[in-house]
Amino acid sequence: MTQAPVGQVTLVFANVQGATGLWDRATGPMAEANALYNGILRENLETCQGYEVKSEGDVFMAAFAHAMDAAQWCLRVQEQLVGAPWPQEIIDESFGAEVTTADGKILYRGLRVRMGIHVGEPSCEADPVTGRMDYFGPSVNRTARIANAGHGGQILLSNEVLESDDRLDTLHFIDLGVYRLRGVQEAGRLFQIQPQELSERLFPPLRALGAHKSNLPHQPNAFVGRKKSLQAVSHLFDEGHEVVSLVGPGGVGKSRLAIRYGSMQLVHYPGGVWYADVASAHTLGEFLTTLANSLSLSLYEFRDEEDQIQALTEAIRDCGRVLIIIDNFEHLTSLGEQTVESWAEGAPHAHFLVTSRRQLGLMDEAPLPLGPMNDQDGSRLFEQFAKTRSYAFVLDEQNKEVVRELVKRLDGIPLAIELAASRINILSPAKILARLNQRFKLLQNRDPHAEPRQKTLKATIDWSWNLLDPWEKAVLAQSTVFRGGFDLKAVNAVVNLAPFPDAPSIKRIAHRLVEMHLWERKMCWQGYHRYHLFESIREYGAMQLAEMGKNSDADPEGEVLVRHARYYVQFGEQDHLDSFSMKGGTRRRQKLVFELENIQTGLSFSLNEGNGKDAVLFGLAAMHVYGEQGPFRDAIETASQIEGQTGVPDALRVRLLLQKAKLSRWSEHAGHAESLLTEALALSKSIDDEVSEGTILTQLGDLQTHFGNLQEAETFCRRALLLHRKHQIRLQEGVTLGLLGKIYRFHHELNDEERLREARQYFKGALRIHRQIGSRAAEGWVHRALGDLLLDHGIRDEGLHNYEAALQILREEGQRFEETITLGNMGLAFLEDQHYVQARQYLEECVLLCQQLQVKATGYFMCALGEVMARLSMFSQAKQLVAEGEAIVRQQESGQRLLGLAVSYRGQVMRLSGDLRAAQAALEEGNKMLDGLSKGARFELVQSLDRLKAELEA
Repeated sequence: MTQAPVGQVTLVFANVQGATGLWDRATGPMAEANALYNGILRENLETCQGYEVKSEGDVFMAAFAHAMDAAQWCLRVQEQLVGAPWPQEIIDESFGAEVTTADGKILYRGLRVRMGIHVGEPSCEADPVTGRMDYFGPSVNRTARIANAGHGGQILLSNEVLESDDRLDTLHFIDLGVYRLRGVQEAGRLFQIQPQELSERLFPPLRALGAHKSNLPHQPNAFVGRKKSLQAVSHLFDEGHEVVSLVGPGGVGKSRLAIRYGSMQLVHYPGGVWYADVASAHTLGEFLTTLANSLSLSLYEFRDEEDQIQALTEAIRDCGRVLIIIDNFEHLTSLGEQTVESWAEGAPHAHFLVTSRRQLGLMDEAPLPLGPMNDQDGSRLFEQFAKTRSYAFVLDEQNKEVVRELVKRLDGIPLAIELAASRINILSPAKILARLNQRFKLLQNRDPHAEPRQKTLKATIDWSWNLLDPWEKAVLAQSTVFRGGFDLKAVNAVVNLAPFPDAPSIKRIAHRLVEMHLWERKMCWQGYHRYHLFESIREYGAMQLAEMGKNSDADPEGEVLVRHARYYVQFGEQDHLDSFSMKGGTRRRQKLVFELENIQTGLSFSLNEGNGKDAVLFGLAAMHVYGEQGPFRDAIETASQIEGQTGVPDALRVRLLLQKAKLSRWSEHAGHAESLLTEALALSKSIDDEVSEGTILTQLGDLQTHFGNLQEAETFCRRALLLHRKHQIRLQEGVTLGLLGKIYRFHHELNDEERLREARQYFKGALRIHRQIGSRAAEGWVHRALGDLLLDHGIRDEGLHNYEAALQILREEGQRFEETITLGNMGLAFLEDQHYVQARQYLEECVLLCQQLQVKATGYFMCALGEVMARLSMFSQAKQLVAEGEAIVRQQESGQRLLGLAVSYRGQVMRLSGDLRAAQAALEEGNKMLDGLSKGARFELVQSLDRLKAELEA
């Protein structure tokens, strides 16, 4: 009998995998099997000079004086266990089942025993009951942990074992890497040995936390940004989801994010983090093999794919808490339910992180969309990759704005940014930006080791394109003519699917393109969704569209543009624009705003085709948007584009003259507006168009009110009202009644009480009509005009209430110009009431909006804000505001009235800051500007100058 070794001792622990379940399910056969197992261990222990320390259940502990003897014992035991006469009940169990190679060689049969070997100097003490030597201390604990880290049939040994006995060099061992064992402070390297006859055994990852326990690919560059996305992945797993899918377009950085997450979470997954790139797998078998290889698991003994799936389930379950990363799964999503979902159910402690260009469609899947990088992170990524090509490159004040624009033009797609940065050794950022019109030629990776799909931007999109059905390709290619987004109604009208009679509905195709991240679907406004393309996808699709016409006489792009123009030209028709002022008009008006870029595309196409009529219709639609939303400069440019078009019907010319007159009014060129309206009136009469005639008369009435010619204004409005009522044009009837209210507000032949009563009556009539027909925007305008009237007569609360109602409606309707005036009027009302904090709030918002819209009143409201700041004792800011505001008024040639008001505000600022001489000079300058102004135009300026004079004399 071998004596118990002391001093440096080689310890071995052996135990049976799945023993607890075997004892529960097959108690009698397991007792027989356990006795057979212990017998094999003891029989070979004598041969290898080993010492039995103790056994308890399925756990067996032995000690050896030499490591080679311990290794030989383990190898002999594993060989004999396979050939032992196990009870049939054990063979029928999953942990005792027979597993063979393709040629019939037995790899597993019966109890599966894992064994761990370690060398140390444990404390030795005889057991008082048995008298046998027992061992204690860290080396014993570590040996047990090494055994438990393995799987049935696996022999693990520590690095100390290899170093303790040179004879071990004759054995074939596999370096498994460095692992941190539970309960053991220091990590250590583990190795595997196995009998020659059983060398084809493959095992899942060790059940231990590896210091480098993963097969994650090396990332040569530092990770940039995506902090929130990384946190979101953790949050989804923490919520209980077992499958998280990172979904996004090609090149957006899904793989890199998944690998980064895995590397950050190694400490939280004792079973390891294992990565499988399945891009090259095209069948279920290839996918299973790829994943099995990543897990170091052999599947060739399982001929049936269902058995292979089950084997992977068991291998993943045996890992315990493990993270499986499956990369590039988009072409295999149809296999997700029978594989990924099955594994998630069978391995409850496993997490699956899957990257795909579309969702997997699994029950427990938590999809996490990954979008483009923001400008800041994209610029940092550019800098990082540029430095790999040119170490001297620095992102500085000279180039940062160019790089930021470059990132925007590349849609924030990391792959595109990296490919652009890789050209920095031969091109400056500015030159790269200038060549983006040839992005597919420019953005190429010349690294011969790069993944083919990642070598060029085009190859990345090719991968998605090749996954599409023919009709999906057709829709994607034709959708490249849209600009600024589009909705399904537009797609149905513009895209031709006639060559594909079996194609599904446009709605289903759209869903598929969104799923593949070739289209983006966004909610733009109150349940209204639009689709968008990344610029790179657009350019790629346009190339494919051009390619479709190469082998025929057809012009696919030209045909699509014709259909595009035919659909969008309706947005400029009178009926469509008039419908904005009816029930449901808010949604139609907002849609026109969203379609502005498509309108501009149609305008350019019509101009190139020489279609004057359509060009004017497109121009009118665009000018309508600019008139309400700004900037007005763009409205003026659009008007000049369609100037002098031929083939335009007279009725359409009348509409164009009306719109140009509005532009002139907004630009404070009232005289030019009058001549345009006069021309339009003559033209409408010549073609007997009484509807347009009535509209023009209303506009002339408004213009005469501006001039202060109230009698002429009322005459125009009365004539207009007759025509509106004759033809039942309710909208214009309401507008004209509101204008009559405005006229009676200033009516010099009536006293204050009469003016208030008459004007109020007209405004109420206008409100009643606008509410009946659902004209919300016009209702907002009347509320503001009514507020002006009430404040004139000192009815402050009701006046301000009407202002607030106007502001709410105008904001809902997107009437930004009218919103600006309302904000300004509210600010002026609070200024007059000496509520300077509120006045500042409204005027600051007004000025900001004025600047965005580039309206003529910007300088005027800046000067009013200057007075408010002076009354708040902020004199430096006040002087700056009135100086800049007055300069803007003078520069824009906004007219004597606005300039006079600006001067009066300058006078107030000078007075409040103590410069009375400058204030008096401003008063005198303002009084001189009254000469030549009409009564209407003088009214507000006289009030402002009288206020300045009174306060100077006080």
